[in-house]
Amino acid sequence: MAIKENLFFKSKIIKFYSIGLIGLIIQLFVNYILVYFVGFKFEHIASIGIFAAASSNFFLNNKFTFKDHILSKKMKLTGYAKYLFFIALPTLLNIYLTINIYRFFIKNLIVSQFLPIIILALWNFLISEKVIWKK
Repeated sequence: MAIKENLFFKSKIIKFYSIGLIGLIIQLFVNYILVYFVGFKFEHIASIGIFAAASSNFFLNNKFTFKDHILSKKMKLTGYAKYLFFIALPTLLNIYLTINIYRFFIKNLIVSQFLPIIILALWNFLISEKVIWKK
């Protein structure tokens, strides 16, 4: 039984990080469009891409990663609010790190956004698993 549970956990974490990768692509795309086509400064719009990624991650994880505990329509809005609440501090840290990595270390739009995501990915999985879609 432990082997089955371990495989289920590994499958879930692989789905979670795959959806996180989709979120990263959304974040990079949104910020790229806003910087290079609309003309905003990256430091002013970094949070927009992060919010777009977090939102898409929530809805995709609800449908695919945590489908064994999928939130109903009634609970989806509550779950979304709870998700945003619990990832607020790591998201603010993500924004802070992203902007400062870009400003002071690596003037690369992609790399400066990627590093903080790697750092905060485990936190987001644990919160999602234990709080948002708790068993």
